[in-house]
Amino acid sequence: MKSVCIISLLAMCFIIAFPIHCVRADDQENTAESYYLKARAAYEQDDLDEAADLMEKALKLDPDNCEYHWVRGDLQGARAQKASIFTKISKAKSCKKHWERAVELCPDSIKYLEGLMYFNLQAPGIAGGDKDEAERLLQEIYARDSTRGYLARADFAIKDKDYEKAKDIYDRLLAAGRDTLDVLRRLGNMYNYHLKEYSRARPYYMRILEVEPEDWETVYQAGRTAILSETSTREAIDHMRHYLTHPAERNLPGHASAYWRMGMAYEQLNNLDSAYTCYEACLKLEPDYKEAEKAMENLKKKANK
Repeated sequence: MKSVCIISLLAMCFIIAFPIHCVRADDQENTAESYYLKARAAYEQDDLDEAADLMEKALKLDPDNCEYHWVRGDLQGARAQKASIFTKISKAKSCKKHWERAVELCPDSIKYLEGLMYFNLQAPGIAGGDKDEAERLLQEIYARDSTRGYLARADFAIKDKDYEKAKDIYDRLLAAGRDTLDVLRRLGNMYNYHLKEYSRARPYYMRILEVEPEDWETVYQAGRTAILSETSTREAIDHMRHYLTHPAERNLPGHASAYWRMGMAYEQLNNLDSAYTCYEACLKLEPDYKEAEKAMENLKKKANK
């Protein structure tokens, strides 16, 4: 699975943390708050340019609102992902500028401190990344919330590929009963995405599901890791079926991906008809889904042998 840029992940976190509310008729006035609400609605519809314009209007009316600066920077980060190479860097720098202002205005916000820290940790220097600044921000986080500070330190270790150090931090936090579900999720993700040790990742996801059976991202990852490790394949199908009962959300893996993964699981069970049906369902949702197209071609070759 392709690695996800930190800016995209933070954009997803904004959507999770701030669900969209309907904009009532009496919110249509040209106030900072109404522009902000409209921007969030446009963001949810993936209309990033419109959302950015609306946030600019909100900031002109309320230039010292830390949340508005945060969202404006978040949008610049999301736009950077879709920009040409010539404008990508300038948008990333704009993202950092707005996040720095958010931290300046609300210096005790862990969310803002973490966002700016991860930007500095992950972004290349040419785009404004600065590991020394990231370290300074980590210390600011630790002074306000030691658990979040330890989690950030583990992320530094993962960035340096020191996975044993990261695991040691996570294990200590688990032993102390601190942010247990978040720590389990991070452990699962470390083995899943960084180490590609899918059989070791899955038990952490399963422990989360014992507590939160409708944590949909975790439902998907429990199924995905079972398929990629070629273990518990029938359970993987159950996970994907369960996942597909939940309405699609922008910040979660798409239903097309779930059908593709389920097709892979059926192939592992040599149930080629069901696999083909799943790939068809995937392509019905996303006709250009290359992996499903290739999987269907391979099934056809098997059938002709």
